[in-house]
Amino acid sequence: MWSDHSFDPARMILCLCVVWMNMLAYMTIYRLSEFQSTFGTLLKAHTMADLMFGLCCLVDSFRLIGKQHIDIRMCNTLSYGLNIALGISIITLTCISWDRFYAQTYPRNYRSIMTRRKVFVFVVMSYITCAICFLPSLLGFEVDDHPPKSCVTHWQDYSSLSFSVLLLLMIGNLTITATCSFFTIKKSVNDELPLDKSHQCRTCTCDFDKRSGKIFLGVTVMFYTMWFPFITLMFILIFTDVSVSIMLINIFFNLGLGSSVIKLAVYVKWLPVFGSGFMGSCFKMANKCYDCCFPERAADILVTDRINNNLARFNSRFEPAWA
Repeated sequence: MWSDHSFDPARMILCLCVVWMNMLAYMTIYRLSEFQSTFGTLLKAHTMADLMFGLCCLVDSFRLIGKQHIDIRMCNTLSYGLNIALGISIITLTCISWDRFYAQTYPRNYRSIMTRRKVFVFVVMSYITCAICFLPSLLGFEVDDHPPKSCVTHWQDYSSLSFSVLLLLMIGNLTITATCSFFTIKKSVNDELPLDKSHQCRTCTCDFDKRSGKIFLGVTVMFYTMWFPFITLMFILIFTDVSVSIMLINIFFNLGLGSSVIKLAVYVKWLPVFGSGFMGSCFKMANKCYDCCFPERAADILVTDRINNNLARFNSRFEPAWA
């Protein structure tokens, strides 16, 4: 079933986009004051998980260019990283939905319920839990004697326990997320949220909470929609003798991998604070790359002004309504 392990350029391009965009996203979230809250902490954890997943896939894609067999210990390590990264992404999505639930339905008690200490402990426990649950893929309990040609396909072939855990995580966390979203929508429809500014968070407003909650609900639906076909298909293939085209499996995997890129694109487009900061980081990085590549023209005022003007025009298009 896994006889074709050739280089996949689409996957490599996706991996490069995932790594690059999540690096910029983490820098943006870390720098903006609007995200210096529990919501920002959870977003950073989710971004780091996506970055870790993209790096593992990128290492495997670069190795496939040389068409060489990979060391089994390295393959176990990359498989372990893939499992942990996807597990953390699923868990942090549920945490963010829980955070947005309290921010929108109980704004007066939000800061006392969702404290940074609680969120930090939960994120650390999530990493520890995933590290323990997926430990067999690191120790080699799910590996056969034949050296794999691709760590991604090795992860798909022999991680029966890992895929079972991932499917259970998706179903359980999807249930929690759907419940939080249902009560959030019900509360917002039946009751008007209190707007007493004396009880609002220092770093965000009710408008920001409403907007981020709606956007995040769409992102969550998109994440599960794009990853569920691949996880379900692999779970079926592990426990049945059904024959499926390798191209279909690669398409499903690339679809799930692309959810990280689409998620950040949605944030940039419909979350003004994040979009302004993200594009600002892009323009600043472009300016630095220009200075490094053309040091003799580093003082070119026209190029620098052009970049600054583009950034100013972008920021003017995405002025927050609550500023």
